[in-house]
Amino acid sequence: MAAEGGSGPDTLSMAPCAATAPRPRSATKSLPRFDPGILETYLDDMRDMKMKVHELFRQHPDLLPNVEEGLSKEEHRALVRRSLRVILQAGYSPLDFLARDPRKYFYLGEAGGFQGGRVGRECLSLVDLSLMVKSGVQYSLWGGSVLNLGTEGHRRRYFDDIAQFRLPGCFAMTELKHGSNVAALQTEAVLDVLSDEWVIHTPEDGAIKWWIGNAAEDGRAAAVFARWAALGLGRGGGRKGAERCGAGWGGA
Repeated sequence: MAAEGGSGPDTLSMAPCAATAPRPRSATKSLPRFDPGILETYLDDMRDMKMKVHELFRQHPDLLPNVEEGLSKEEHRALVRRSLRVILQAGYSPLDFLARDPRKYFYLGEAGGFQGGRVGRECLSLVDLSLMVKSGVQYSLWGGSVLNLGTEGHRRRYFDDIAQFRLPGCFAMTELKHGSNVAALQTEAVLDVLSDEWVIHTPEDGAIKWWIGNAAEDGRAAAVFARWAALGLGRGGGRKGAERCGAGWGGA
């Protein structure tokens, strides 16, 4: 480079490269060592539950999906049902957790990511994602509807049967034309005042309940989201009050 003041010959100087430059003394010190298992006990205060659930399935290798040979749809559905019943028989009650300790419920393995993106993937989903979905439909959607939208009488009547999977149910909100846009749902729940019954009415094909989990095989009851309508008893008859939305349930 040119000398200061422009005097003297131009010279080139070489800076030392990274490989030969002296390293700071601090960089040569060894990194601290720690036990990741101990760290996990601080970050994951429900680790014991995860270990127990995983050990439960190690004792039942027949419940693990055969990823090499594959399963038919019917075989996989049956496997998921058996797995859920093993969880219940081992003393884990997802619906009880949902009612009394939601954080424990989501940790056990409902639809992952509801608790900061991590809690909820730790137990059932690491065994079989279909088992996680099955539990979520039964307890978070169907059971959660009864817990949060029902009366005390509904909870007394249905809670135990839902909890023990004696009453598999569905969450019937999504419609073919409207997806999960609740404000646009077309299904009507018509109150027949003469028989004191609710009649579910689908006014067009776009209002068909669609993509409803548990409906294909196991479901025996459903929480149905619909617009409320009553048969008018005044002059001209017809329906009235069809702008209100709500949910109700029933089953075979």
